[in-house]
Amino acid sequence: MSKKKTTKSIKEEVAQAVDEWIEKELPNIKEKVVRFMNRRTDEIIALIMGFEKDSWGGGWKVDHCNGRSGNSVIGEYIKENAQQEVWKWFSENVGQLPALPKSTVKNLKKEYLTLLERYMRERLRNAAQERAREEVDKILTEITQKKL
Repeated sequence: MSKKKTTKSIKEEVAQAVDEWIEKELPNIKEKVVRFMNRRTDEIIALIMGFEKDSWGGGWKVDHCNGRSGNSVIGEYIKENAQQEVWKWFSENVGQLPALPKSTVKNLKKEYLTLLERYMRERLRNAAQERAREEVDKILTEITQKKL
C-alpha cells in the first residue's frame, strides 16, 4: 500500500526538486544572465531608471512600485547568484548603451507630469481634510462648552 501524501511530504518533494534544479542549472546561470541582458538592453536601462512598460499603450511610465519586483524565492536566489555577473556586464557595457528614442522620452515626460499633478491633488486634498478636521474640532469644543 502506498503512503498517503501529507502537506509535509509534498513540501519536502518540492524542496528536493528545487535543490536538484539549482544543482543542475547553476553552471548555466552566468551564460543565461549575459544572454538575457544582451537581448533586453533598452528595457534594462529603463527599468534601472525606475520606469516600467505600459501594458496599454506599449510605452514607458514611472514605476510607482519600484523595488517590489523580484521579491520571490527564485528571484532572490537568482539575484544572489547572478549579481556579480550583472555588475560585470554593466561595467563592460555601460558606455555602449543606446539612447532612449525621442518618443519614449516624450512618453516618460508626459507620465511624469500626470503623476505630479495626481500627487499634488492628493496632497491638497489631505491638507484640506486636515484643516476641516481642525475647524470642526473647534466648533465641537465651542458647542460642548456652551451646553455645560
